[in-house]
Amino acid sequence: MDFNAAIFDLDGTILDSMDVWEHIDIQFLKKRNLPVPENYVTEIRRLRNATSRINTAFFVAKLK
Repeated sequence: MDFNAAIFDLDGTILDSMDVWEHIDIQFLKKRNLPVPENYVTEIRRLRNATSRINTAFFVAKLK
C-alpha cells in the first residue's frame, strides 16, 4: 500500500483522545505508587482546552 500523505491528530481535533490520556495519566501515577487525586478525571476534563503549561501546573500541584 502506497501513501502520499499522513494526518497526525496530536491535539484531539479529529479524534477525541481525552479518555486515552486520562487512562495514561492514571497508569502513570499508579506505576510510580503515587495516589490518583480524588475527582482527578473530573478536574482534568475542565482543563481540556487549557495550555500545556496550565495542565502541567495542575498536575504538579495535585502531586505535592
